[in-house]
Amino acid sequence: MERKLENWSIEKIINLIKLNPATLETEPDTTIKLNIEYQRGCIYSSDKQAAIIESILKNFAIPSIILWKNEDKTYDVIDGKQRLVSIFLFMSGNLQIHYFGGKKYYSGINEDDKEKIKKYELPFIILSGKNEEEHYKHELFEILNISATNLNKWELLQGTYYGEFLNTFKKEIQSKNNVEIQSEFNFRDKQDESKARYPGCYKLLLLHFKNEKEIKKYVEEHRNDSGSHFYNKEIKNILKECSKLPKLKNIDIYYKIMRNIIADSSQYQKYVGNREKILKDLNEFYSENIYNKFSKYEYKNIIDNIFSLSCGNLQLDDKRYFSKKDKEKLFEKYKAKGRIKDGNKIRCPKCSKLFDFGQITMDHVIPYKYGGRTEIGNAQFMCSNCNSSKGAK
Repeated sequence: MERKLENWSIEKIINLIKLNPATLETEPDTTIKLNIEYQRGCIYSSDKQAAIIESILKNFAIPSIILWKNEDKTYDVIDGKQRLVSIFLFMSGNLQIHYFGGKKYYSGINEDDKEKIKKYELPFIILSGKNEEEHYKHELFEILNISATNLNKWELLQGTYYGEFLNTFKKEIQSKNNVEIQSEFNFRDKQDESKARYPGCYKLLLLHFKNEKEIKKYVEEHRNDSGSHFYNKEIKNILKECSKLPKLKNIDIYYKIMRNIIADSSQYQKYVGNREKILKDLNEFYSENIYNKFSKYEYKNIIDNIFSLSCGNLQLDDKRYFSKKDKEKLFEKYKAKGRIKDGNKIRCPKCSKLFDFGQITMDHVIPYKYGGRTEIGNAQFMCSNCNSSKGAK
């Protein structure tokens, strides 16, 4: 890979850019390509764009622009798109700057300042290489933007692993055929679809792979595969099934469960046969426990258990009630953890009142009816009033 340092005047830069001011899309015959696929859109406000020109008039230094020179003599912008767009808009008469107490377009400033701007030189770092070295420009894009607050995860991913997979995956998410399901899961902004589509793409991948490391590993290995095929084969059917379930805010829990069910045809047949019961049990659980607080771990386990119980993959514990011996063991466990207060008193986790050992009852943390085991690991002390009002037993 080669690297050159050059200074280009604004007059030269403007002659190399062909941009539609209304859409901010570069024309096909442009020499400097501002809208390569992995670049973000134009995010500078008009004031920030104007500040670039005002800095030039004051002869302030402008940070270097980084370009990748292609074999056809065109240039991809790796870093500096916002600066170049700002310069183009002003020079083409589509941006006003603060000028002598007012606002002026390029045509409204004096001739000396026009000349000053045209002659102003920006530093350029120009990189080039063979076809097999083009991956360097994507790696450089990620390095330059990894800490940028204005870039979202999808833009960073596409900048590093740009190719057929991400391109076609994005198109599938934006497809009119998928608008309804994407809107349902908030992967699209219903008022402004373009606003949410890129974070939505990443959200789907994160839902499927669970962590960034796995996303990057898969996308790198399948860079040239069809993302559309991947979406329709791996994701779409899972989302369709999840969309039939209540409280879609729990999509991350549902997705994992439905993914495992759909992957096993016998399990899927069980699920289809018991779907109505699962829906009834889920709605009952949400209704009964609207005021009860479960940890994220407990919440996930309860929902998972509802599916497993209905499909016959989990049975209720043969032991229904805690014994006197269990109560003594739990007391020793509380004592070891320093949870016994004011001389053998125990605080109820729901009402926060203190009770003597003889007054307190034992409760299933994960309710028995939702698959909770009658064992010390799933037990807590709770006063009798709170226990009886808890709802699910």
